[in-house]
Amino acid sequence: VSVADSPSGAANDKAVSLNADSATGQGFLAVNDSNSPILALAKDAFTMEAWIKLDPADARQYEGIGAYGGSFKIGMQNQQLEFTLYGIVDITSGFFVPLDDAWHHVAAVWNPGVGVTLYLDGAANEIAETRLPRAFTSNILTIGAEGVGGNALQGMIDRFRIHKVAL
Repeated sequence: VSVADSPSGAANDKAVSLNADSATGQGFLAVNDSNSPILALAKDAFTMEAWIKLDPADARQYEGIGAYGGSFKIGMQNQQLEFTLYGIVDITSGFFVPLDDAWHHVAAVWNPGVGVTLYLDGAANEIAETRLPRAFTSNILTIGAEGVGGNALQGMIDRFRIHKVAL
């Protein structure tokens, strides 16, 4: 659902409410990147970022913010920001996204063979991790979930981006 609430607060600026006010909703966006894939970035540095606003009643244990190909994601476990290399490791940040009915900027900067830097509202935590993501199982990008039909974000999301560089 498109909503008038957004990080900028500007008139006519919109965000997407995927599952706000729903403890059981599993709404998310999916993009099929099969034709001329551009998101298969596991061996290259990249940045995933978004603005999120969690539902103040959020009680979900696992929530995806964005994921690609069954290989990597940015998400949360009990509101703690994390970056996941599926089947390999969950890298927790130590940052908990507040349930304060406010917009928060989150990001993960992946540097292969070095690790990931996770950001919450500009605060950073760099975590070493030399393992690489597993092979892609699909070319599907999910926004607001950690996979097709799984662990959707309970809240709103805006300005989700993946950059083919470490920002």
